[in-house]
Parts: sequence; structure tokens; C-alpha cells
Amino acid sequence: MKIASRLGIFGGTFSPVHNGHVGAAKAFIKSGMIDKLLIIPTLIPPHKQQIHTISAEHRFNMLKLAFEELRAEADVEISDYELQKDTVSYTVETLLHYRPYCDEIKLLCGSDMFLSIDTWYHADELFQLCEIVYEKRNGSIEESERLTEKSEQLFCQYGVKSTPLPLEQIINISSSQIREKLIHGKDVSAYIDAKVLNYIKGHHLYAQL
Repeated sequence: MKIASRLGIFGGTFSPVHNGHVGAAKAFIKSGMIDKLLIIPTLIPPHKQQIHTISAEHRFNMLKLAFEELRAEADVEISDYELQKDTVSYTVETLLHYRPYCDEIKLLCGSDMFLSIDTWYHADELFQLCEIVYEKRNGSIEESERLTEKSEQLFCQYGVKSTPLPLEQIINISSSQIREKLIHGKDVSAYIDAKVLNYIKGHHLYAQL
């Protein structure tokens, strides 16, 4: 059964989910490129070291809180597909799972991830399954040039179509930086939804890593 004509997928560790993630999802929907968006937290990411012990359940619950308003406005779903697999989360396998349920898939990735996407597991197969949409912030000219060069390289080498997604809301902080602030008891209310922050405090997450 088809779940969407143009399906958007936005994956990541989301530990913790922050306003930058929400802003990117909003921009993705607003772009008109997709009909439905799946937010898919990874269980075991292949490209990152497991430097924290926050459970999949907590990360999933925080995503539901962070995207509560957006889910009420648009067709957005928090998927536990990768969390249920109990194995390393390879994006190509997730794309293979969802490909029969839509006409096309657009995969949203951050700029850093986009620059290394051709090193991902079975990247050549991944490129056959989706169109890449990458976040483009109003950053330095150097960063913009790197993204453009990578887009051109992917097209020449793999025939990959990649589309920049301009972001209106710029959050110049990463989840790892937010974790560091939380560990040291610093204020992160400017970067995290209030409901998510209350959840973190209520469950004493990131306090002792």
C-alpha cells in the first residue's frame, strides 16, 4: 500500500533532538518537494561512535515531543523502523524497505553528512533509490563551494541528482555540543524545545555521561 507519492526521509541519532532538526524538517516540508516526511532515529549509527548511553526509547519520546506541533500541521511521522531492527542502521536498507510504498524518495541530510555520503555503506545502490536533499546554511563561501563541488562530483561520478535546501532558521550548534552543555549544567533553552528540555531534566538525561 502506497503511503505517499513523494516520501521524505530524515534520519539521525537525534541525541538530543534540537531546534535545528525541527527547522530543517519544516523547510523540507515547506519546499513542496515531499508529500510525507518520516523522521527515523537510528539505533546503532555506522558512522558515529557510541559516546552516550541514552536509550532508543528516550530519543524516540523526545522526537515525538519536539515534532508535536509540526505533526499536527503536516503529514509527519516519527518512525521506529530502525529502532526495532536491533542492528546497525544502514540507510540503504531503510530506503529498500520504504521504496515499494512510494513513487520516489528524497533523503534529507545535513551538510557534513552530504560531503561524505559517497563513503556510506553501499552508496552506489543508495543513489539509485533516492534523490539527495542537503541542508544549505548561510555559512561561509568556502562551505558553499564545497557543497557545490560535492554535488557536481556526485552527478558526474554516479549520475546522482542532489538538491540544496536553504534553511531559514540557522542553529549553529550540534547535538554533541548541546550534550556537553547539559553535562556541565549550562543553559540550552535557546536550542531545545521546552517540552524536550523538561523531559531531559525529568529523566536526568545527559547528566552523567
